Amino acid sequence: MNKSQKLISKKISESIAFIKKNIALKIDFSIILGSGFEPDNKLFKEKIVIPYEKIPNFVKPVIKTHKGLLRFGTLGGKNVLIFHGRIHAYQGYNAQEVAYNARVAAKISKQGVIFTNLVGGINQKHKVGDFIILKDHINLTDFNPLIMSDENLGSYFVDMTNAYKKEWNKKLIAIAKKEKIKANEGIFAFLIGPNFETPAELSLLKKIGADIVGWSIVPEVLAARQANTNIAAISCVSDITSLKGKSKINLDKIWNVGKIKSEYLFKLINKFILTF
Repeated sequence: MNKSQKLISKKISESIAFIKKNIALKIDFSIILGSGFEPDNKLFKEKIVIPYEKIPNFVKPVIKTHKGLLRFGTLGGKNVLIFHGRIHAYQGYNAQEVAYNARVAAKISKQGVIFTNLVGGINQKHKVGDFIILKDHINLTDFNPLIMSDENLGSYFVDMTNAYKKEWNKKLIAIAKKEKIKANEGIFAFLIGPNFETPAELSLLKKIGADIVGWSIVPEVLAARQANTNIAAISCVSDITSLKGKSKINLDKIWNVGKIKSEYLFKLINKFILTF
């Protein structure tokens, strides 16, 4: 183990110690929020808010739709940490930095971690605002936080067969159906970004089985699986990608989907947590 490997584990321990000292309660679930999503205050009973910059070794996001706040409260009758914002590979951060919050979440959460993000829809049966429960992913990059990790974080050789817990997916789909929330399982393609995909790239992604595409979650999931935690990932389709290259990108419109769908996202997660 080299010096940089030791440093990762040490930093994570420092972050967790700070969080436990300031919250002093056991955490059941962690939720990592993607672009535009906001906690639903009718369901999430917030008790403590800590800016990322006050937590040892946390990085404050600079993208305006990522607040950079750690929120503690109750949801579905359980103690929940909400990581309100993330950093991305396209900002120049390395894989360890991008996955850092997920490592903390995985180690501090008793039941597991729920990841969320906004995505582009490749499978044309999905509509803007639909939720996609990830059943698998395709990593088309060499961006992997398992490289340069150490035995204190878990094995290098992580089994990804059931990365997205099947039992959790079944619960989420059943709840969505009952609550009349549009949700399906799907396969997520991870790319670095920040450019939107070309028509040729989208055609390739469709051919290899991807339903949606985005620039987050996968490095975090890899790190969380290394910690042997349970995982669910809920993506929301924010735009429908065009294989003909005729669509225009409207960032404000895309990010606004997260804001609009936050109520439904938290309704789904709240009902899910209530089953534990």
